[in-house]
Amino acid sequence: MAPNPDNGRVCLSRIDPRQRGLFNAAWILAYIAAFARGGVEAIAMGAPTGSFGHIYRRTDFVQPYYDELDGKAVYPAFHVLAGLAPRSGKTLVGVEVSDTRAIDALAIRDGAATVLWVANKTAERQEVTLPAKGGGASR
Repeated sequence: MAPNPDNGRVCLSRIDPRQRGLFNAAWILAYIAAFARGGVEAIAMGAPTGSFGHIYRRTDFVQPYYDELDGKAVYPAFHVLAGLAPRSGKTLVGVEVSDTRAIDALAIRDGAATVLWVANKTAERQEVTLPAKGGGASR
């Protein structure tokens, strides 16, 4: 792995701040969605703590923002994993995305409800239009 003592956005390094941000949450959702659509039944997404973890713990490298917190913390990707885990094995619902380079989505039938997760894979704001009940659309 590449050294990254300045905590920059460096691929293939043990220390990458994107692991602790929204980038990783969107990436994980898109990754899981792709695997689910492909029929893969199980995958492992990092570790609970550490360089590739989802729960903050003090480490041997600086973690801006998180190191300054007084209490416990989780990274954004934790919420994706925690939200999807109880829906493992549930029925997928087809989702159409017009620009898969920018947006990915995963819809799951959970009882009488359909749970929709949407990931913005860009650094820019994206607009998403959802069909409204009875026709039309909502944004």
